[in-house]
Amino acid sequence: MNLNNFRFYSSENKGLNTGILKAIKDLVILNRGAFELANHFFYTIPDNQQDIKEIKQKLEKVKVRIELDLEFDELDNEFDTKVVDKLIDELTKLFSLDDQLFKKIRNDYIEAIIFFWKTSSGKYSKVFHEPEISYKRKKCFSKGEYSNIKCDVVYCSTSRDDKSIEMYECKTTMKLFIKYFFKNFSNTTSPSALKNIRSSQRKQAYLSAFYNMFSTKFKKEDLHRYQVAYVTLAPQNQIKYKNEEIKNIGPINIITREKLSSLYQTIINHQ
Repeated sequence: MNLNNFRFYSSENKGLNTGILKAIKDLVILNRGAFELANHFFYTIPDNQQDIKEIKQKLEKVKVRIELDLEFDELDNEFDTKVVDKLIDELTKLFSLDDQLFKKIRNDYIEAIIFFWKTSSGKYSKVFHEPEISYKRKKCFSKGEYSNIKCDVVYCSTSRDDKSIEMYECKTTMKLFIKYFFKNFSNTTSPSALKNIRSSQRKQAYLSAFYNMFSTKFKKEDLHRYQVAYVTLAPQNQIKYKNEEIKNIGPINIITREKLSSLYQTIINHQ
């Protein structure tokens, strides 16, 4: 197989770089303290039905904790009070929106960060949001039950020195996905639960199919590097099934908040 034979078709980016979400993204890429605060906020706040004053008080407490955590890090600019304060102002604006829009921004946040991270101005690399993927003009896995599934962010480089492809499925918390993925069909009667079970299992099958393609169908000289992963704002100790931590689902790794924090310098280098 050859990377040059892949085609990626994205219709639109769902507003990942507009409005309040853009303002938040622009702040978190300026300073790691802001990045850590936003990650904590979107992971822990599921809706905007709470009191704004209480939320701001909570954010101020988290701000102090993050500043202390970053105090002894190697880089002097890890925490910038002015940037973090501006971020808190932007986050509190979310509580003036209707709940549906709040939840959309919450879900889109991690996609926006990963899309920004993988965006490259290099001549031979591109990044796509929820693309339909074809090989030699034929839709990949078109006969599978997961044929209409898409992955949130896909990166592909056809550079002679870096032939690589990466696929990232973004999940704010992973809780519902894990709950339904491991749930038994035979013990479920709720139509909505059955729908969620099928959805999570189709997503896993889709990602696994690409992982297997990359790991078995390419020669080493034709694909130097590949990655297929879930990305989440959840800390590693919150990714659990039956009270045991999990770091992958089948062959698909889970990139947690800790890994995102360690990648932060790489992320901001794409400014």
